[in-house]
Amino acid sequence: MGDVDSFHNKAREKCEFLMREKQAINVVLRRQTELENHKYKARLHVSIIVVRLLLKIGLPFGGHDESVNLENRGLYIEVLKAIRETSEYIFNNTLESAPKNNQLISPKIQKELVQFFAQEVLLSTREDIGQDVFALLVDESSDVSKKEQMAIVLGYVDSLGFVKEIFIGLVHVKDTSSLTLKNAINEVLTSNKLSFSKLFADVLVVLDFVKEEGGSLANRQQVSGILTYFQSYEFVFYLHMMYDILHLTGTLSKQLQRKDLDILEAASMVRGTMEAFQSFRNTGFAIILPKVSSFCQTHKIDTLDMEEL
Repeated sequence: MGDVDSFHNKAREKCEFLMREKQAINVVLRRQTELENHKYKARLHVSIIVVRLLLKIGLPFGGHDESVNLENRGLYIEVLKAIRETSEYIFNNTLESAPKNNQLISPKIQKELVQFFAQEVLLSTREDIGQDVFALLVDESSDVSKKEQMAIVLGYVDSLGFVKEIFIGLVHVKDTSSLTLKNAINEVLTSNKLSFSKLFADVLVVLDFVKEEGGSLANRQQVSGILTYFQSYEFVFYLHMMYDILHLTGTLSKQLQRKDLDILEAASMVRGTMEAFQSFRNTGFAIILPKVSSFCQTHKIDTLDMEEL
């Protein structure tokens, strides 16, 4: 109704524009989102290629300064710049051609990409280990800021019979007491879906192998003697006795490492531990003996008959 520029015709025209599917707001937004996803995947693909290369060769990623106006901005960015020259599409979607907040070049992004590669390596290692046992190599040291840290290396034998050692983590710890280190190790193993139950701690298995497959007769004889002693009542008794003794000293050691501990409280703790040792000396035999006998029966080790002469 009315002229071309009447209110009715203008409303009708707007209605027709709104009803056109290709010009609908949700369609336009979806089309833009899909295009941005393709560009993002192109940037991510190139970044993964760069990270894989630098990790394989073992080269550092960043430079001391990654400012835009510098000639050398670090290997990560420089290699990325070299790869983008091979494709116009990659060139138009990386570095300065990409949105400033989505270039995938910040140190934080570089570290995240490295962590993802580390997770893939650990996943491959877990699959390689399967249901077999493994060993841990653990060492502690202080960094430049004097903070205690613990390095953990996982060792295992692969399906081809080769011994492999994989660095799985560097953990900062508040102290180096046995309980703290054990909890830290357990946390690393749990986060990597590994279990203490598979930890290769059965010394008898190793010694038994050396006894049968040792390189020399002297080694096999020596290990045979050690195995015989390990499976004796005497050794089991000493083992249980030292466990209780080290438990007392370990508790004292942990308390003495407290930073808020004063000299009077420390002296009291030492005195209390000495009294506990005296009590252990007086009554410990009766406490240990049943546990030793039970252990020997479980592991088929000859026990002593205390009624005999």
